[in-house]
Amino acid sequence: MPLILYKFNPGPTARTILITGAAIGIKFEEREMTLPHGHYKEKFLKMIPMPALPTLDDNGQFLCDSHAITSYLVDKYAEKDDLYPKDLYQRALVNQALAFDLGTTFSILVNLNQAYLREEISCLSPKWITTIQLAYDRLETMLQDKEWVALDRVTIGDFSCYTTTTSLDYYLPIDSKNPGPTVRAVLITGAAIGITFEEHEIDVPNGEHLTEKFSKINPMHTLPTLDDNGQILYDSHAINSYLVDKYGKNNTLYPNDLYQRALVNQALGFDLEVIFPILVKLNQAYFEKEITCLTPTWIITIEMAYARLELMLFNKEWIALDCVTIGDFSCYTTITSLDYHLPINSEKYPSIKKWMERCQNLPYVKNDSANFQKFVDLMNSRGVKPHVENKKHCEHE
Repeated sequence: MPLILYKFNPGPTARTILITGAAIGIKFEEREMTLPHGHYKEKFLKMIPMPALPTLDDNGQFLCDSHAITSYLVDKYAEKDDLYPKDLYQRALVNQALAFDLGTTFSILVNLNQAYLREEISCLSPKWITTIQLAYDRLETMLQDKEWVALDRVTIGDFSCYTTTTSLDYYLPIDSKNPGPTVRAVLITGAAIGITFEEHEIDVPNGEHLTEKFSKINPMHTLPTLDDNGQILYDSHAINSYLVDKYGKNNTLYPNDLYQRALVNQALGFDLEVIFPILVKLNQAYFEKEITCLTPTWIITIEMAYARLELMLFNKEWIALDCVTIGDFSCYTTITSLDYHLPINSEKYPSIKKWMERCQNLPYVKNDSANFQKFVDLMNSRGVKPHVENKKHCEHE
C-alpha cells in the first residue's frame, strides 16, 4: 500500500513531511482535507480519534504529529541515518531542535494564525512583535557559528524549524532593514560627503509608517524621510540635493552652475519619471501575485528603459556630467534593482554595464552591496527570481 498523507496544504507541518519524503526518496499519496470541518468527518475519525493534520497512514499505522512522522519515516525508509542519527547524543540534539520548533516557533505561529482568523487582531501588536522577535533571537543564538540547527549537517530538525520560520517570516520579516533604492541613494550620498545618519528603522509591514506619531513627521507616510533638526524632507532626490548643498565640502556632486545643475536634475528626473516607477510597479505586481515571472510586456517596458539609459551614457562615463553626481547615485540604485529582475545584457548595453562597474568601484559605494543584498533576500523570500534564472518556468506559463 502507498503511504497516504492527509494534509491541509498551506501548513508548515505538511511541508516538513513533504521535504523529508523528498530527501529520502519516498512519495506519498496526498489527500487534501478541507478545513475547518473536513478532518472531523466520521470516516477520518475512525482512522484517528484525534483529528489533527497532517496524518500519515502507513498501511493502517497512523501518526498525526509531523515531528513523529518525519523521525519515523527516516528510521523506517531512509538508506542512511544522516537526517536523524542513531547515535544517542546526536539524536538528542535533533530532538532538541524539534522541541524548539514545537514548543516555541510553531506554537507562536499557531496562536498567531488563530488570532488573525478569529479577527482578534488585524495587524501585529507590539506584544506579538516582541514575542516573535524573541523566538528569532533564540534561533539566531542556536545558529551562531553554525550552518545547521542541530548538527554539522542538515537534519529533520532543520526541516521543521525552516518551514515554521518561513511562515513566521511572512508576518514579521526576519530582516525588516530592507532599504529600497531611494534609501540606498541617500546613504551613498551621505557617505560621499562624509556625514553619518542616526538611522531609525520603520516597520512598514506592520504599518508603523501609518501611525499618528510618524504622520506628524511625514504626512505622506513615505520613506526615506530626513529630519534635520526639525526640518523634514521625504523625497530622496530632494534630500540628496539638500545634503550636498548644506553639508558638501564642494559642489561637484550637485554643481552651483545653473546649466550643470539642470543636467543633474535631468538625470534625477529620468530616475523619478522612468526607471523608478517601473521598479515600484513591478515589485507590487510580484508581491500582489499579479505575476509570477516577467511577462513579454514587462520585458519590453524594462528593455526600453535600458535603451534610453544606454543612449544617455553613450561615449560618457557618468550620466549627467564628466564627473559623478547625485544623478548617478539615484539611477544606479534603481538600475541595480531592475537588473535583479531582468539582468542587463552587456552586449546590448555595454555603456550601462561599464557605468555600473564604475559606480560599484567608488569608495563610498562599497557598503551599498550589503544593502542591495537585503533587496535580493527580500525578493528570494517572496519567490521572485531573476528572469534568466526563471526563464523556462516563465516560458511554460
